[in-house]
Amino acid sequence: MYVADRTRTGVDVIDISKTSPRFLQTVNVGGPPNGLALARDSNRLYAGLAYGSVVAIDTDPASKTFMTVTDRVSVGNKSADLMDYGGKRVFVGSGSNVVIIDAATNKVVSQVDVKAPVEQPRYNSADGMVYVTSPDADTIFQINPDLAKVTNTFKMGGCKPAGLAINPARQLGLVACSVSVSAVDLRDGSYRLVSGIPAGDIVSYSSAADRFLVASANAKAPSVVGVFSGDAKFITSAVTDARGHAAVFDTTNQLVYTTSAAGILSFTPPTCAPGVDWKRTMATLGIYATPFVLLALVMIFYSARRDRSRAKAANGSAGPQRRRQYEDDLAVQRERMRSLEDSILGAETVVTEDPQAKHDPWGGFFNST
Repeated sequence: MYVADRTRTGVDVIDISKTSPRFLQTVNVGGPPNGLALARDSNRLYAGLAYGSVVAIDTDPASKTFMTVTDRVSVGNKSADLMDYGGKRVFVGSGSNVVIIDAATNKVVSQVDVKAPVEQPRYNSADGMVYVTSPDADTIFQINPDLAKVTNTFKMGGCKPAGLAINPARQLGLVACSVSVSAVDLRDGSYRLVSGIPAGDIVSYSSAADRFLVASANAKAPSVVGVFSGDAKFITSAVTDARGHAAVFDTTNQLVYTTSAAGILSFTPPTCAPGVDWKRTMATLGIYATPFVLLALVMIFYSARRDRSRAKAANGSAGPQRRRQYEDDLAVQRERMRSLEDSILGAETVVTEDPQAKHDPWGGFFNST
């Protein structure tokens, strides 16, 4: 598993072949990293940097340049943010542009300006299109990478989309909105609200598990990881209170990984009701938490900005239906948080928030399995 570590200006490599993660090394990338994209077919990991470049890291164990930066690609003077890989190309969100990089040459071949700040680009292998979210435009833009142009726009009805993951087999996208989660039919742009968790940040999809994961990090409400089926039906959620903005699925060990100030947390989706599974996880965390504390490993993504945008949306910029859904889901998660506290600390225990956990210098992370 790879983690963008802004504090150490590198990408941390973590062995998750067993149920207890083991830190291996940090690959220095020369600047604070943001999004990551893994090109398994060419043994390259791409990292977008805050200073407007993308680096390529060699992930081939047989190579002499294994786990070193082999290429650096400039995307201009804007930050290289979230990204995705597909169709032998890397798609990078940068300002209002989606920058397209040819993975064979590691050269920028085109840029598509959607005229609004973008968040998450995702490649859809089913139709060969790229879909990118824009909260400011309340839109998902469909981009034809061969033509380097916007070919469709899907208005999201107050969603203000940020995170996005795609199940190509169903032509279905799951979208993290400012105060809700929505499922989008990528064939026509129709969407529906999905209950379960109050909003979210980074969304991921595992084709092997046929599961979506939505990480919802909140400063004032319980932080959770929501698990959804491949057809975007809510299955369950785990209350983490760790403000992890991303989660990944390890299909080898059937674990979901997310983050906390102490390091990495994991849970098994079929048994992630609060009190049992997370109590077990907290107890076993000590086995491998110490190295992460020493390395200041905190994997939180866009916390301050996203929390402010959520508060604004909850106060009126989202539609009434989304606000009602947000309040309902929030109430459920608060109750689950109380159950979690009781199961770990005992009833009647007052939990105080650690003021040092408010800010986090971490970027995204990527499961290599």
